[in-house]
Amino acid sequence: IAPGGTAALVTVAVPNNLRFRMIGIGFGADDEVALQFLTWAILLNGDAVSSGYTNVASAVGSIRNLAEIFQNVGSSSTVVIQATVSAISAVTYRYICRVRGWFYLEKEV
Repeated sequence: IAPGGTAALVTVAVPNNLRFRMIGIGFGADDEVALQFLTWAILLNGDAVSSGYTNVASAVGSIRNLAEIFQNVGSSSTVVIQATVSAISAVTYRYICRVRGWFYLEKEV
């Protein structure tokens, strides 16, 4: 991602009739110094979510050791982890992101 740029790192399409529960997130880069320039947000169907996951520093987890996160998403939605790199970054970096979660079906009993 170039300095001042934005990119989608992960996209999860939630199938019809299922829900998605995200429980972990982590970030990495070819050069770990690059992480100081990265902030991220969770977008739901293209809009920022209201649960406080906007403009978050990337120091919340690594690819190996995910940070805990709590995000529930309804069916037929698209979840995007969007990365933004600070304009003061000297060069373009390659970033990676990993999320963990599951799809589930809610049934009344």
